[in-house]
Amino acid sequence: MNPNKNRLIMYLIMFPGFGIMGFGSCSEYALDRWVCWIIGIIMVIVAFIWGVKKIRCPYCNLLLNMKITYSMKCPRCQARLDNIK
Repeated sequence: MNPNKNRLIMYLIMFPGFGIMGFGSCSEYALDRWVCWIIGIIMVIVAFIWGVKKIRCPYCNLLLNMKITYSMKCPRCQARLDNIK
């Protein structure tokens, strides 16, 4: 799978996790606050693990940067990453 699509999936999991944690911080009830924080932290950790496992060059298996901007070439093997399906 294209590492840029995996990066998008990682951020689609991570940002709602931060949103759930923020929603929990605004809650009046302590139980709601802790439940939202735990769910949000789990989502962020799952997204980070997904990124470390999946955002790799399909040719040389180098971990690519995990910034929001997309990589067009692998820094090690210089393979094009934008035309992979």
